[in-house]
Amino acid sequence: MGDGVGDGVGDSVAVSVRVAVDGGVPVVVAVGVAVGVRVAVGVDVAVGVAGIFLPLVPTVGPLLFAAWCFARSSERLYRWLLGHPRLGRIIAPFRSGAVMPLRVKAVVLAVMAVSFGVSGAFLLRGLVPRLVLAGAAVVAFTAVLLIPTEPRGAAEPGA
Repeated sequence: MGDGVGDGVGDSVAVSVRVAVDGGVPVVVAVGVAVGVRVAVGVDVAVGVAGIFLPLVPTVGPLLFAAWCFARSSERLYRWLLGHPRLGRIIAPFRSGAVMPLRVKAVVLAVMAVSFGVSGAFLLRGLVPRLVLAGAAVVAFTAVLLIPTEPRGAAEPGA
């Protein structure tokens, strides 16, 4: 199992096992919880990857959450996620200040408006589903609008 420090096995597993043994709790329970968290974060990464290819499936949120969890539990998995040629590029802007270019923000908001509008007008029937969709739209638009916009000229070479 290694020493539990930066060896990819996971520091939380080693700490949980020691605490569980010292506290008289069965070791299997402590290891099961740590493994369960790892599995949940793995599913989170899978959802993020699926979101790259499937519309309306989130990508950035699950990957950011996975990076946060890996940063606290497995240095090896954290480095893998950040160093991944595709997934690391999605996370990188958020690690360095989470700014969004104005053009990208405008396109994202336009696509969201069309998606929510078409869904509400043509795909949903009844007041309650449309209200739920409207609530989701408000949350999604607010989340995008709260992301800082990249200052003008910052993306231009030599600026």
